[in-house]
Amino acid sequence: MNIESLRKKFNEKFNKMTDEEKQEFDNWFISIEDDLVRFYGIDECIENEEQREKFLDFLYMYATVHDKDEFDERYDQGIFNMAIEYAGIDTDNCK
Repeated sequence: MNIESLRKKFNEKFNKMTDEEKQEFDNWFISIEDDLVRFYGIDECIENEEQREKFLDFLYMYATVHDKDEFDERYDQGIFNMAIEYAGIDTDNCK
């Protein structure tokens, strides 16, 4: 998935959401973001706050565009791999 295409679709969708929908989505995402960072042990690979934020930003945009209301390790490995790549996380050199 091209990040520019994702960003464009995200902006289109986000701008159509009501303030209430945005707040509800933000509350949900904030409640799971620590779990997302621990998904597949990614927290052990993140080197700095910028990588963490980029990783979460990608997942936030993806979830918004695709009306995703949960992540499942059985089905979402590809999405996490894209987020890892976008954030520049080196999974070969984890702590």
